Amino acid sequence: MRGWRRRRVVAPQPLAESSRLVEQCSAFLSGSLARERALHGEAPHAWEWVNLLAHGSEEQLRDLAGRSGGGAGDFGDPEWHMAVGFLAATVLDQTKNGNLSLASLQRSALVPLELEMAGSPDFGEKPEVAVRAVLAAIRRVLRLHPDSAD
Repeated sequence: MRGWRRRRVVAPQPLAESSRLVEQCSAFLSGSLARERALHGEAPHAWEWVNLLAHGSEEQLRDLAGRSGGGAGDFGDPEWHMAVGFLAATVLDQTKNGNLSLASLQRSALVPLELEMAGSPDFGEKPEVAVRAVLAAIRRVLRLHPDSAD
């Protein structure tokens, strides 16, 4: 038969690799990507720390803010832990007056920043760079929603 080609069979991905990918996707969407990477012995990237703020629940952020002066917590890096705790407290402060919800602030400022940081080497891996970027993103949103400013 002319024109007939054998179908190429693709080997299935090993189950361990597939389950690791599912774990990473779940961690990304729940705001725990930095924690998951640290638990696997990997150093989280700057954008993965912002992932906590961009996707974390109010309860998660409250927990981070409450431990901002402590040690390394679950993350293994005290400098990043303090920075993320400070930022969590800042995010919660901006939402406590009720004019701007956590979901709105995450959607309009933190998720876009997370994605920008993930795609750009300009942010580096220093906590202070991420802190400045998050604070600038929050200020931009507050300028767009002047009713929400204290």
